[in-house]
Amino acid sequence: MSLDAHRVVLDLHGPRAQRGIDLDALESFIEHFRRALRDFDLESRREMVGRGGHPDSRSAAAAGFRLVAFEVGSAVVTLEPSSTPTGADQEELPLSEEQHLASQVLERLLDAVEESRVTTAVGESLSNACRAIGKGASFGVRMGGRPNRRVVVSEQGVSQPREAELDDTEPHWLTVRGRLHFIETEATGRRVGVRAQDGVDWSCTYKDVLEPKVKTLIDSLVQISGEGRRITPGTGRLIAATIEPLAAHEQSELFTSEPVSLDDLQAAQGVKTPQGLAALTDPEWVDDDAARRFLAATLSDDGAESGA
Repeated sequence: MSLDAHRVVLDLHGPRAQRGIDLDALESFIEHFRRALRDFDLESRREMVGRGGHPDSRSAAAAGFRLVAFEVGSAVVTLEPSSTPTGADQEELPLSEEQHLASQVLERLLDAVEESRVTTAVGESLSNACRAIGKGASFGVRMGGRPNRRVVVSEQGVSQPREAELDDTEPHWLTVRGRLHFIETEATGRRVGVRAQDGVDWSCTYKDVLEPKVKTLIDSLVQISGEGRRITPGTGRLIAATIEPLAAHEQSELFTSEPVSLDDLQAAQGVKTPQGLAALTDPEWVDDDAARRFLAATLSDDGAESGA
């Protein structure tokens, strides 16, 4: 079968894709497949787009395919790139007439799969896409630009061994504090990215009821609690039950970012002349046995009383 230069054919193999495919399985597969493309593109650019609402135009274009044909047997899905976006953001996208961004991202992703260098986040999305069509499922990908190349994606092929030093084999209740630097508000994939104080980047899904609050917290310090686990030393996954802003610490006049002159400090504290050591003594201090025992206990290494 000849393949148009811009078309992509996915052949799905699994218990739920033998005679057609269940609609919910297809929906879940497509959602995880699109997420893998978006995450791969974001990681390739080494940035997370901190913006509320729908994904930005670059992320949308990176997964910009539409379904144009479906065949049964094993489920065979044919995609082609969506129309080139128009508007103010178009100039920012490296699109050409020969190849759309979505095709470019997919081709680079297939290279990464073949070379076993997909990251944990992208590998997890591809694994979820396989699991959507059943236990032990896999799918093949052919692109029109290279019709003789077929890349097979399986859960085993894209999974990465767990780091030996991580103990979080099972999700458990935990609380994460850090800066909320990424928001995705699509109904089928709502999540936020929180970079914790120890440098771990947490990807946190959340329920619809939390969406109004989430939209107000971009670039804020937050506290998120829920079921989660560490994936690698630098990443984690969490299902958020609560998301709360952390109160900003109030900075008093005692601490300033600008240096204060000695004259201003003296004026603020009512100091006009040197006061000598006498200013450090307590006029009510009585030098007796009780006072000496107190000093001995305070200054000794073990805090034990010593006789005077």
